[in-house]
Amino acid sequence: MHGRNQKVVSVIHINVISDMDVLEERKQNVIKDKLGKEPSPMPANRSSIELGTEIQTRLIGAPATGKYITFAPAIDVFLKGHLFGDIFGRDNLDFQSREIAAISAWPILRESILSYRLILPSGLIQV
Repeated sequence: MHGRNQKVVSVIHINVISDMDVLEERKQNVIKDKLGKEPSPMPANRSSIELGTEIQTRLIGAPATGKYITFAPAIDVFLKGHLFGDIFGRDNLDFQSREIAAISAWPILRESILSYRLILPSGLIQV
């Protein structure tokens, strides 16, 4: 892995390590967090894309449409398969709780985006 990809992965590692540090600090302060339930196995008879398409349609009330699908059809496949299939398809959180968790993560993601902006110029120079 070289250049931009390596640096993006480094930012992700920094964020994970930061989360691990928070957990370690909580452990040292004898704060015991109750773990949530593990998700059930994914349905064996359906692909992530099939499951994701169903979930996405249920959440937005109709099949997904938009310029992004025409512009970059792969994005639609990734959204359906990974976001809605692999992530929203897990049954350990209901959709509302998952949305609350996602919204709560935005401030952290904003910091990641700022980190990416710092890394991106040097990655582009190496391309």
